[in-house]
Amino acid sequence: MGTFGLAHRAELAGRSSRAAKIFDEAIQISLQSIATAQRERQDWALNIFEAGRGRQLLEMGLLPDAAAALGGRFTVDIAEEVVSVLDAAGVVALGRVAIHTGDSQLARQAREIARAMFDQGSPSVRRHAAWLYALLAMANGDPLGAHRWICALGEDDRRSPLPRFPMGMADDVDLVHIALGAGDGELAESAADAADRRSRLNQSSRSLEAVAVHARGLIGRSQSDLATAVELYAPGPRPLAYASALEDLGVVAVERDLPEDGVDAFNHALELYTAVGATWDAGRVRRRLRSLGVRRRLVSARRPEHGWFAMTDSEATVARLVAEGLTNREVAERLFVSPHTVSGHLRHIFMKLGVNSRVDLARIVASYEG
Repeated sequence: MGTFGLAHRAELAGRSSRAAKIFDEAIQISLQSIATAQRERQDWALNIFEAGRGRQLLEMGLLPDAAAALGGRFTVDIAEEVVSVLDAAGVVALGRVAIHTGDSQLARQAREIARAMFDQGSPSVRRHAAWLYALLAMANGDPLGAHRWICALGEDDRRSPLPRFPMGMADDVDLVHIALGAGDGELAESAADAADRRSRLNQSSRSLEAVAVHARGLIGRSQSDLATAVELYAPGPRPLAYASALEDLGVVAVERDLPEDGVDAFNHALELYTAVGATWDAGRVRRRLRSLGVRRRLVSARRPEHGWFAMTDSEATVARLVAEGLTNREVAERLFVSPHTVSGHLRHIFMKLGVNSRVDLARIVASYEG
């Protein structure tokens, strides 16, 4: 490798280290805020901080932990209490987790909450609900249905449908996908312009630059732009956005009759999706590979679906503490998370272990830890 290649790799490594440090610092701030809210018994603040932590975990591709944080916080019985944009953004993040993991139960949960948000919420909350419905429709292969939700708050307002605060880093890319799928070139250009504008206003952000180049690459079907987006995403801590750009790069390569390049990009995307547990995305990429005569399983990278070894590290930790006799609140205080998150973890633990009581859980923990 030449001097330029080594320097370039060193630069990417430096960016990766800086980006990871920023995310680690953000998570630590969230944990400290959660601990303070618990100590002062400020449940309203605890809910806000935990929803924010759930969004951070999603951005980092930590899907099981994000599912626990958001799924435990946003249950159907509190749907009518989602009245702030911060809570609404948490529900959208919950829906995204459900989409990526292919969790139909979690998707129903998010959809039912979104229904109450759209029917009774303020304009900003309704906008989040419509955006979530659009994402769910797109996940079901219905770009026209997704486009109808984009227009649900008014045809003239469709060029600015995204929740502006807080928004997901790659929302503009998702909007471009919807617009192109529905044949709405004006909307696609508007989304790309918005991404360009955010990138110019935040020139130190490689992630925003990646989103802008990604959006433009989709509109222009530019293999070069998409390859640049992949390179920009690569050193960052956002594996889902990185994998999405790789997948789009593969699609355009195949369109240009470069199947080998397409297979390379799809293989890399599949590895990333599989590593973070994005089952739905991984299945889609496998279908793309099969259409090119390639079969990939990556069985060794997947956890079993049931049993002790199906649990994540976070779930195993919660299981051990519950088995010791700690209450959900005591576990939450020990781990610096909210009781909602502990409840979310317990739901997954009980399902994976096939138990329905803390007594049964303690018995299984003892058999593995004894």
